[in-house]
Amino acid sequence: MAQITGLISDIQSFSLHDGPGIRTTVYLKGCQMSCLWCHNPEAIAAAPTLAFYANKCIGCQACAAV
Repeated sequence: MAQITGLISDIQSFSLHDGPGIRTTVYLKGCQMSCLWCHNPEAIAAAPTLAFYANKCIGCQACAAV
């Protein structure tokens, strides 16, 4: 059986907005549709990216090493 791989853009646990019930949602990168109304434009490019979340930054400068 062939192995399937992909780049993960985000993982949301306790997701309620994408259908009935509670679930964990895994968002993948690399969509070629380029919809104007896209809710996840950061996931359009298939290349790996480094995300910065100011509210989670502790000023350790570890991201500068990447």
